Amino acid sequence: MNFLLFFITLAPISMMPGINMTYAMSVGMSFGYKHSFFVMAGQLLAIAFVSFSCMLGVGAVLHHFEYAFKALNIIAGLYMLYLGVMLFFGKGELSITNVSNLPSKKQMFINGLIVSVSNP
Repeated sequence: MNFLLFFITLAPISMMPGINMTYAMSVGMSFGYKHSFFVMAGQLLAIAFVSFSCMLGVGAVLHHFEYAFKALNIIAGLYMLYLGVMLFFGKGELSITNVSNLPSKKQMFINGLIVSVSNP
């Protein structure tokens, strides 16, 4: 496997705006940029996990077990649909208020990890 080609391909894909960047910006705008670092740390760990899984050949295994790959895609797609519905039906009002119930740093890290891993 050509690792240089792999990283040259992965770098621009990681920089493209998508659900990861949108979620990190949303947390940063809602709770402040310092709180979004934990979300981004979770997302980076997820991207590293997916990248190393690809390098280890998990893609080849999923290619042979098409049902597992389809199930993984459906689960990830349903989660993305859930996020879209929650955004659509959210209040959507911009207001400056003090937030009393901030999610914990651990919860922000886990949310970032889940969003990034489930990104189809």
